[in-house]
Amino acid sequence: LYRMAMPEWPDVKRKDAQLLARVDKVAPQAQVALPVEAEPPTEAEPPATETIAIEMPSVRPAVEGDAVLSDQGGTPSLGEVSTPKDPDLPDDAVLLAGASGLLSPTESQEPQAAVQLDADDDELELRRRRYTPKLEFDGISVQMGYFDGFLSSIAQLSMSDLLGNHSLVLATDYVAAQDISNDFNFAASYKYYGKRPTYRVSIFNWNQYFINNRNFLVPGRPPTRGISRLQQRGALANASYPLDLYRRLDLSYTYVGEQQEQVSPFYEPDSTSVTSTHLFKTAYVHDSITYGLLGATAGKRYFLSVGRTLNLGSAMRSFSHLEFDYRHYLRLGRWSVLGLRAYSVGSLGRDALEYNLGGPTWYLPFYTGFNLNTGPLRGYQFSAFSGSRVLLTNAELRVPFVRGILFGWPGTFLIPAVDGSLFVDVGMAWDKGDEIDLWPFHNPHAALTSSPRQVHASVGFGLLVYFLLPMNFEFARQMDLQGNFSDFKFHFSFGRSF
Repeated sequence: LYRMAMPEWPDVKRKDAQLLARVDKVAPQAQVALPVEAEPPTEAEPPATETIAIEMPSVRPAVEGDAVLSDQGGTPSLGEVSTPKDPDLPDDAVLLAGASGLLSPTESQEPQAAVQLDADDDELELRRRRYTPKLEFDGISVQMGYFDGFLSSIAQLSMSDLLGNHSLVLATDYVAAQDISNDFNFAASYKYYGKRPTYRVSIFNWNQYFINNRNFLVPGRPPTRGISRLQQRGALANASYPLDLYRRLDLSYTYVGEQQEQVSPFYEPDSTSVTSTHLFKTAYVHDSITYGLLGATAGKRYFLSVGRTLNLGSAMRSFSHLEFDYRHYLRLGRWSVLGLRAYSVGSLGRDALEYNLGGPTWYLPFYTGFNLNTGPLRGYQFSAFSGSRVLLTNAELRVPFVRGILFGWPGTFLIPAVDGSLFVDVGMAWDKGDEIDLWPFHNPHAALTSSPRQVHASVGFGLLVYFLLPMNFEFARQMDLQGNFSDFKFHFSFGRSF
């Protein structure tokens, strides 16, 4: 079946019916009736054909090895279906390997009677047809989110072939805010699963927005922080080799051309920020997570990734990449789940990348060249902190809050589930050479300072409503683990935090 070299099923059933008809006509001995003197046929008489009677034992032949009866719903192997006939039988006898029993009348339209063989029908011939991949539509996924002034709308189209060896994913994204507009974002990814290693190639044109550290005075408006756009164009090639069911090794090459510019409240192009990157990475991945209605319900997933860029000129980035992500999900009782996560990423070198931390998770269904947004660190505005190094821990208790809400007005509709969560986030971002103060945590009533860099924490709760799309309503307060709390900050997004 892997090669799709089986004959068409109607042909198999037809041959099966013919051969079983011969098997059921058991005679005491093999007899061949031939006329002593053949006379030429007249016009009214058709040419004489050979009539064959084959002596068969009363017990039908047993099925040996992996042979499966074709009329018992199994899948016979191609080698056994086309096995040559027994040399002890007459030349005209043809038997289907392992065949016994009768087909039901609904399965066979052929009468169970002796069959006359023509001269060219003395061998069982099975037509083979080579499998040709053909991509078919799988589905469309749509995700929307709103993060502190940024509106994100993502659509993803998936296609694959019958065996799942070939997969094509097309994605597009629209990100906008009150003062900015977005260039067209797209990504196309092809994956091949036909062999043990998995291969993927991708091309993309992607834009990421974040709040920078510049403040602007706009007439008639309060002081405004600037918004920068990082545009990434490039290609990605990846090979993944599974060591066993849960572990694998990944190798990847990424080319990214980047341009960063100020887009709000004023547009300021920066020609000096145009760079390109050739990054080679390898990663060890362990993934044993099982999923249910609450998302990940049990198991763990972790990966360690290291990489290095290829420096071919002054306009090319030069840095080393280190990333570690550990997630563990513990089932509490029958329905509740405790999710734990530890995350760290670092960019080391002359042209180190700047990662952004703050707010809920900035979800990207297609991983572009460099995903500079990390999280979640709820209770803070999006991209409140940045640095070439990030540490982050999350703990979240997820419980099934409500199951099934049926409304009768203004129409009949059902909200199948509402899940609740309690969470704690702790994280910080810094650059090389920065002064770091690990304790106490940042006081939410004190002003944010760039030096020393402090640890930031938050606590809160959320509701995940499954209606059309999984809508996530989260409320978080900044804290310092010393009794100081800020007011609640509201976040709305789609999907789970991690």
